[in-house]
Amino acid sequence: MTRVYDISNEFVEGIAALNPIAATSLGVPGYETTLGDFSPAGAEANAQLARNILNELNVAPLENDSDRRAKEVMVEDINADLESHDRGEHFRRLNILHSPMQSIRMVFDHMPKVS
Repeated sequence: MTRVYDISNEFVEGIAALNPIAATSLGVPGYETTLGDFSPAGAEANAQLARNILNELNVAPLENDSDRRAKEVMVEDINADLESHDRGEHFRRLNILHSPMQSIRMVFDHMPKVS
């Protein structure tokens, strides 16, 4: 696996660790027993992860055309997320219709029904 793909995997694991509900919803195992940090500090931790991954991508060698495409997509998405974070858009999640409380409840629909 190339460095760009290793970084991509690191990003998924980082997101899963910071956002266990999203990990469970996406089928990433191992985070079913914890909740993330829904505070502004949690949002900042996600933004810092994105900044760190972006820095790693900026110095990662491109070994082939797949690396180039993967890097371009990740950089574009991460930059959009960081711009949204910097504008304070993450505070929009604190609303009546779809907030962390609803996410906590809905994650049970994605979990196995038997042990």
